[in-house]
Amino acid sequence: MDTGGIIVLVVGAIAIAFVVDAVASYLTVHRPIGYEVILTMIGALVGGFVASEYLGGISEWGYEYAGLYVFPAAIGAFVVGLLVELAARYAETRYRRRA
Repeated sequence: MDTGGIIVLVVGAIAIAFVVDAVASYLTVHRPIGYEVILTMIGALVGGFVASEYLGGISEWGYEYAGLYVFPAAIGAFVVGLLVELAARYAETRYRRRA
């Protein structure tokens, strides 16, 4: 993956993190953006990278830009980002109930 692919991956992870936060906020407790967005960004970045590079034949379809397969990266980033966001929200609500 070239520098252009890394830039696209990072920008996409940031955008997906805010979209996933909005979706999770709609599905669960409505509240302002919190620290979960940072965790979601990291999860989306890792998910996008793994989906684009390490899934074998599954990750080699769709449009390629600078060594980054865009469609598998977007799907992986969204799925992992959503899982991280929901896990962070679940952990936060469990912690608040105990306090």
